[in-house]
Amino acid sequence: MSQAEVKKKNENHKAINRAKDQIHILEDTVNNQSKKISDLEKKIEQLRKENEKLKQELSAKRSPPHWLKANKKDGSESPVKKKGAKPGHKPHTRREIPPVTESIVIFPERCPKYDHELPFPSESKWYTHVQMDLPPPGKLIVTEFLVGSSYCAKCKSYHAGSHSKVSGSLFGPRLHAEVTYWKFELGLTLGKIRGLLINQYNLDLSTGQLSEIISRSAAHFKNAYEDLKTNVRDEVSLHADETGWRVDGKNAWLWSFSSSNLSIYVIDQSRGGKVVN
Repeated sequence: MSQAEVKKKNENHKAINRAKDQIHILEDTVNNQSKKISDLEKKIEQLRKENEKLKQELSAKRSPPHWLKANKKDGSESPVKKKGAKPGHKPHTRREIPPVTESIVIFPERCPKYDHELPFPSESKWYTHVQMDLPPPGKLIVTEFLVGSSYCAKCKSYHAGSHSKVSGSLFGPRLHAEVTYWKFELGLTLGKIRGLLINQYNLDLSTGQLSEIISRSAAHFKNAYEDLKTNVRDEVSLHADETGWRVDGKNAWLWSFSSSNLSIYVIDQSRGGKVVN
């Protein structure tokens, strides 16, 4: 074999090896792509199942609740509901009307069609209609107390007269009670209470004055509050809770202690067990 033939044979052998390497590379590429395709198909199947599950959950949420009654069909009539309470339930009767404070007689004096005078109605042509309404806003009551002092020769001192309505404040007990009721029972702000007093009684008080009224009322009921604190300790069980509170710009805690009979509130700078004790 000539040298040229040997050289050509070697080149062919190298070409074959390169081709085999390329085939191996292509086979590896195909295998990798096939694996990726298989993984993607599994992922697609997983997403499809999750999508079906979400569709079912969404459909369940959109469906009417089990307690919702079906719509009435056109032309169908609902059964007539009996009046009054259900069997075994306490009836809710209409409240008794308070005593009548004013009576107004109404009757036609002239015919609305021909404008001639009508006779007074006969006894059988009357009916009664009762209406409850609020009284008009009242005028402010301003009371001047002339307080006298008498000299006692035995103890050699003067004694001033006393009265339950003389509280030493410019504002009377009914005003104190009303403001306290609006604030704590109805939950009105001091600004709304101020507006209410202006509109109803033409009495303009600042929010600071209203705050002083509430503070004086709190001092008046201090003994009653201490009695409640004593009574609450005698309860069989209590529910206690606390929340953050601010007092004069400082952090504190508002505690509540409640039973089925009463509730009391305590403001303290501590959140510890000593407040409960």
